[in-house]
Parts: sequence; C-alpha cells; structure tokens
Amino acid sequence: MIDLVYVGFDKPVKEKFTSVENVENWTKPRKDGGFWTSPMEDNGKSAWHNLMEERNHCTIDEFQVWHIIMEPQTRILEADMKLYNLRPYLIKTNRGVMSYVIDYEKMSKDYDFLYVPDKVQRKHCNGVFMGFEVATGLFLNPTFKALNDKEFEAFKQRQQQRKKEDEELLKDPFIQKMLMALKNKEISTDEAETLLMQRIKDGKTK
Repeated sequence: MIDLVYVGFDKPVKEKFTSVENVENWTKPRKDGGFWTSPMEDNGKSAWHNLMEERNHCTIDEFQVWHIIMEPQTRILEADMKLYNLRPYLIKTNRGVMSYVIDYEKMSKDYDFLYVPDKVQRKHCNGVFMGFEVATGLFLNPTFKALNDKEFEAFKQRQQQRKKEDEELLKDPFIQKMLMALKNKEISTDEAETLLMQRIKDGKTK
C-alpha cells in the first residue's frame, strides 16, 4: 500500500471532489479537477511538502497533514518507465517538446487512481509528466478517505490486528484444506463459503 499524504488547511472530503477535465495540449487536468496527493518520504513528510520547503527555504508546518486511504475497490494505474500502460490514454499534441499528453477524462472511466513514481516522473519531466515535479498520486474518482495522525494510527493498529487474525486463521487445518480444495477447483467459492459459515455457526472458528 502506498502511504499517500495530502498537505493543506482543510480536510479533503469526497463531497468536494470535482471530476477531471482535460486541458488542451497540457499535461495536467484543470486545476480544480481530481484530487492530488504525494507519497510519504523517509523524513515523515510528503514528497510535495519536501519540495516546497526546499524551494522556499522555510518550513510550512502550519499546514495539516492528512493520510489518504484508498477504498478497496480503487482501480489503480501505475505509470511505467516506457509508458506502455498509458498508451491507450495518450493524445497527440502540436505543442513544443510535448508530443503527447494524457486524456484524463478517458482514463477516469477505466481507473480511479493514477500513480506516477518519482523515477517515472523524472524520466518524462519534459513530456507527459511536465509539471508533476515529484512522485504523484492523482485520484481520478473519489475512492478515498482522509485521516488525521490519530485516526491513521488507529487505522494501522486495526490493520495489524486484522493481519494477525488472518495469519492465525490460516493455521487452522480446516481452512488450509478448504483453500487447497479451492485452488484445485474441487469445490466452488459458494460451497467454500457455506462450509465456512457452518463452521462458524458450530463455534469452531471465528
């Protein structure tokens, strides 16, 4: 999971999300479209936060940090070094060094989130990712929620507890046998769910 961060004054909410809209011959959608985030870096600040402090030679600690959590159904597109997976969404341009720009409106029909790693952004900083400047996560659709530091810590603890419970569950011989049967297509998903529900009813597992 990418540790995404938004830095600003107001808590991001889905109700204020605005759909992406292309700008002709430009690398970004309209300024108020989509939702822009960047990953947390080793010093505990976002990539964008670090860039702003580096450029302005000052701290911007007055901003609130919001940890952005993707919803499970989020459809993710991560740009690769040669942009192979972006090709269906590239538009030919006639503007200077940029031969192509991204059709964000088209992309938003197939994906909810575009992630541009730092190395990809740097390689294509004079092309399709001009103006991105750091590793970037752009929500094309509102499949996210924002948490403050306290809420995020509680979220991580719940995730760790759930992982621990899942690991314990997988040690159950019945579960191991059922998963093997599913893998070998000896039973269907519906049959496995029925068996599991019956076992929970019998009080033999949680």
